[in-house]
Amino acid sequence: MNKPKEDLEKVKFNSKRLEKRLLTTVENLTNDVGASILEASGSRGQAKAVYRMLSNEKFSREEIQRVYAESTLKRIAENSTVLLIQDSTEINLNTHKKTKKLGYIDKYDLGIKVHTCIAITEEGAILGILSQKTSTRPQDADKSQNRDAKKLRAIEEKESHRWVETFSETNKSIPDSVNAVTVCDREGDFYELYASAIAQERKILIRLIHNRRISEDTKKAMDYLRDTPSCGTVIIELPRDTRKGEKPRKATLEVSHTPLTFKCPKIRKESHLPKEITVNGLRIIEKDPPTDAESIEWFLATNETVNSFEDTLKMVKYYVQRWKIERYHYVLKEGCNVEKLQERTLERMESMICIFSIIAIYIMALTYLARINHNVKCDVLLEESEWKILYCAANSVKDAPNEPYTVKEAVSYLAKLGGFAGAPSDGTPGVKVIWHGIQKLHTLMQYHDFMPSNL
Repeated sequence: MNKPKEDLEKVKFNSKRLEKRLLTTVENLTNDVGASILEASGSRGQAKAVYRMLSNEKFSREEIQRVYAESTLKRIAENSTVLLIQDSTEINLNTHKKTKKLGYIDKYDLGIKVHTCIAITEEGAILGILSQKTSTRPQDADKSQNRDAKKLRAIEEKESHRWVETFSETNKSIPDSVNAVTVCDREGDFYELYASAIAQERKILIRLIHNRRISEDTKKAMDYLRDTPSCGTVIIELPRDTRKGEKPRKATLEVSHTPLTFKCPKIRKESHLPKEITVNGLRIIEKDPPTDAESIEWFLATNETVNSFEDTLKMVKYYVQRWKIERYHYVLKEGCNVEKLQERTLERMESMICIFSIIAIYIMALTYLARINHNVKCDVLLEESEWKILYCAANSVKDAPNEPYTVKEAVSYLAKLGGFAGAPSDGTPGVKVIWHGIQKLHTLMQYHDFMPSNL
């Protein structure tokens, strides 16, 4: 995984000065995660240069996304299997009353909806962002149709079309040598998305929210899966759930699988939709959950091959990785502080979300690479001066090693700078202490050359 600046070196704005300004801005914001543009830039003059860049007609958010997606695709091509994880989040900007063209995320709140597709390996290493779409609703809701009439609209007229559109765009770019599986939470459980996956012969794994009637039986899908015999159990490590205040824990899951056939909903009249589709359904239920935690019961549907217990384990492994996009949203909002941006137009706000998204993914990549590839050297992510100063600061010594140490060690040092105590009960460092550690390292780098040599 490269630094954000390195991934964007091929951006072309038809202005060398503008391209250089972008790389400088991205580097400053990466080094000072969560800081305002003024704080990260270091002076009012440099901050004004950033604002001029965002307002320049040659500046292109689409070009940034294109170049970054190309860098992500290069990393994807090095893997046999990748997971393409889609999800949406809302950037609440309710205090930004004067931002031009800013719309609503719901009936009352100003903001921007962000729909992202990130690529990760099946082990959980972060590869990058393949697609990101932003949208905002007009202030006045559409009252020309009642609820039933709105349901009859074609998928292209609905906000949910972003799932289908993103699925088609991202899978089209994946090399044929790579098995790509798109993973979605319950918001992606609608007929048109399954139909798109089957029509394009691309893989998908979706958590069910609709208990659909199935053609083989009078029962509905979830009830049918509940009656399907278990094929075995598996123990998995559940990540920390900050929203519910739950700590990481191990869970024993019982799994079962069976084919399911969904009929096309009667309200869908589009001729291109098949009358029925067949997927493999899975039920994952937790055995003997702790009394202080919410019990797991997942219903999944996939067009991947599921003929054995080993196949079901692979699907569980894939779906457990989906939570990483939730952590990405957390870093974007809490680490990069995108909800505190003070841009004057919607376009500039969207551009900054794009830049901060790349930075958030970098923080994620750094954190999880240390857990997966323990022996990778830290110079793949840190410059020589950075890993040497990091070592000295974290270990309170004056002499740095001559050779780069591992990423795992580098992350532990960043976590230490970020306030991670490292007690046995603390587990592994998370993204929050890593971005705080990056901030501290940047401060050390800034003033290192000005320290008196006789101290």
